[in-house]
Amino acid sequence: MHLFYPRSAKTIATLIQQILEKKWIGGSKPIEFLPFLDIKIKIMKNFVLFFLIALLSSCKQNYNGTVNLTCTKWISHVSDNYYDSIIFIDSNNYRYYSCETDETFYGNYKVSKNEIYLHQIRGSYDDESESHSSNVKFKLILKNKKLYFSERWEKDNAGKWEKSNFKFSEDYYFQKIPKNNTKQSNVQ
Repeated sequence: MHLFYPRSAKTIATLIQQILEKKWIGGSKPIEFLPFLDIKIKIMKNFVLFFLIALLSSCKQNYNGTVNLTCTKWISHVSDNYYDSIIFIDSNNYRYYSCETDETFYGNYKVSKNEIYLHQIRGSYDDESESHSSNVKFKLILKNKKLYFSERWEKDNAGKWEKSNFKFSEDYYFQKIPKNNTKQSNVQ
């Protein structure tokens, strides 16, 4: 038996096309357009199946189901021409802009499946000597291609994290801006 190594994508495409068009029938008839190879139909079908499985599995973004937010921008429409935004700068850092306070907050984030955890490190109005913004953490949920704030934690006087009773409106959510969208390019 000969091993089959495709020489080009065109060869693979031709093989797949012939298999899909069922140009050969029967389990032992050699492939007609490659007479120099003694490949049986069963072997070819297994090869095509293996190739398709390998191709489809290599296209998965994350094998553990975790969302990749790196270099993405999300906005929440607050009112006419006013937007809050979250920009995930890299795999660890984010920037959140609040149009209500006209302040930008900076911090780290972690992703676990469809949950995003934000930890504010500082705000644009914080003094160098004292950071008031670092006492807040948020949990966001990605649902139906929208980011929703779900929980907020604050540090108590003893420095321990405590879940806040703050309730987020379900109307306050963020949608991802496509990278080539020029309409929202002025959003911070």
